[in-house]
Amino acid sequence: MLACLTLLCLGVGLGHLFHLYTEKNRDPEKCTAPVIVFYNNTQANLTLDFMYSLKKRTGVVSISGTYYVDNKMSGVIRRDVSYVWSENKDSTHFISTDINKVTRI
Repeated sequence: MLACLTLLCLGVGLGHLFHLYTEKNRDPEKCTAPVIVFYNNTQANLTLDFMYSLKKRTGVVSISGTYYVDNKMSGVIRRDVSYVWSENKDSTHFISTDINKVTRI
């Protein structure tokens, strides 16, 4: 009886771990990229969070970060950009459909 209970618990545990592993690999339609942009005396430290649907060829990129002028923090940036894309042979074209400026409450 104890052996059956042990095997049952082991099976449930391994099944749960396998489910977590496959769930992680099944939904990879998001990624994050840190970006630093320099222009004259301005620097922007940004994080780009891409969320997209391969089937619909649509997505949203959330842009957030801070910008500095003369090495002093000048403000914050927060935008959500909706986009669609099309593919033609070896090139991909992204077209923004909506830009939302997110402001603090």
